[in-house]
This record gives sequence, structure tokens and C-alpha cells, in this order.
Amino acid sequence: STENITAEPAEIEDELQQFYETVGGPEGAKEFFDKAGVTEKELRDDLGRAVKLKKYLKTKYGVEVTDEKAKAFYDENIERFKREEEVQASHILLKVDKDTPEAEAKAKEVKAKEVLKKAKAKGADFAALAGEFSEGPTQSRGGDLGFFSRKRMVPAFSDAAFKAKTGDIIGPIRTEFGFHIIKVTD
Repeated sequence: STENITAEPAEIEDELQQFYETVGGPEGAKEFFDKAGVTEKELRDDLGRAVKLKKYLKTKYGVEVTDEKAKAFYDENIERFKREEEVQASHILLKVDKDTPEAEAKAKEVKAKEVLKKAKAKGADFAALAGEFSEGPTQSRGGDLGFFSRKRMVPAFSDAAFKAKTGDIIGPIRTEFGFHIIKVTD
């Protein structure tokens, strides 16, 4: 059993240093902690358990767990550690679908451009504009879509939203649902 196997503080420190090197120093570590939702203390506890486990495997089974193997595991599983990038945005949708006559679609695009101007005006209230003009289920929430990952929205919408900076108001972006005015909020 692992009862009589201890992890010395120096050994844990060593593992921690290697971890920092793997993720690219303190900056990378901070990003890792934020994304993984863990603290350095929690990581230390985990590394302590890992050190004990390495020693246990070595004493009991003669199995040597090398840092190369550990790094290989980390690299293969990094996608699991990384949370998907997300943005938070609101939008105003002027509905157009594949059955909408072209003339009507054109008129919607013109209207979308007008709404975009209003949204970009100094002191404009995007939520109020969404309440007034948006034709989607988010209308009642001031157009708020919450946080979403790239995959959750149609590509044209995601590409635009992920390219924009916080506070940007962009559009009109055409998707299969119609014309969107998008405000990236976070």
C-alpha cells in the first residue's frame, strides 16, 4: 500500500517546476489554472499523489514512470484539459429563410444596415434595439445569447463573433436564419 510512501516537498517542487516548463512558465500556468478551474494548491496536492504513485509503482512493480511518459500523456490529453474558447454576445436578428422572396430579403438587408447604424451610434442601447427590432427568441432577453463555443453557432456567425473584440458591434452577417447584428460582450 502507499501508506508508508511519502512525497517529499522537494519532489513535489520538482514536479511543479516541470509542470511550469510544460505549460510555458507562470503565464502559461495561470492560463492553465483559469481554464482547468484549479488552484496551484490543488495541483500541488495532485502532484503529491502522483509522486507517491510513481514511487509505489516503482517499489511494487519495478515500473519506472518517466517524465517523458508523463509529458506524452499530457500532450495527448491536452485537448481534454483545454476548455473550448467561448465568447458572449448579443444579436439582433432580421429573419430571412430560404423561402423568403429575394426582394423581401433585400429589404431586410437594408433594414439590418439601418439597425446597425443605430446600434453603433453613441450611447445606443443594444438591448433596447434588440427588443424593438430583433425577430428571434432572444428578443425578450435584449438579444443576449450568453456564452457559446465556436461549434454551437453556424460558421458564418461564429467566425464573425470570434474575430471581433469585446465591445465590437458588427454586421449585418447573413446566415441561413437571416441578417444578424452582433455585439460581442465578453
